[in-house]
Amino acid sequence: MNTPFDISRIHTPQGIFRLKGELQASPPKLVCRQLEILGSDGWLELRVEDNRTQVLLDALFEPVREHLKPSLL
Repeated sequence: MNTPFDISRIHTPQGIFRLKGELQASPPKLVCRQLEILGSDGWLELRVEDNRTQVLLDALFEPVREHLKPSLL
């Protein structure tokens, strides 16, 4: 089962992000349609199809899961 999400702001060790997508249950994965990082000049959109962005999404899985945990219960 996939859980859709729309996070307007999340603070993580990797930075401050806003993202839209789904939290995939099996295998556990972040499926992101839109990902932005807060830079010094405002929000910057990241290309979710890039390999480096996929590595970043893997690192964001746990913080996003923890952020969504109350709504998953």
